[in-house]
Amino acid sequence: LAERLRLAVRGLAIDHPGSSAAPVVTVSVGLATGGQPDEADEPELPTASSVVLAADRMLYRAKHAGRDRVIAA
Repeated sequence: LAERLRLAVRGLAIDHPGSSAAPVVTVSVGLATGGQPDEADEPELPTASSVVLAADRMLYRAKHAGRDRVIAA
């Protein structure tokens, strides 16, 4: 779903003349889920805040990797 959203936004070809990163508006997405423990030895599921923090880290990885991409934890 995140990849489809990214492609749909890019496909709109909205001019972004003030950007040095891309001539059109793009989307970077950081994705994380809370369905599995972070570590094999942790029996508890991640908290909501830890999932949001993981998604935020992935978003910044996506931006640093060149933007216009989806990166999942």
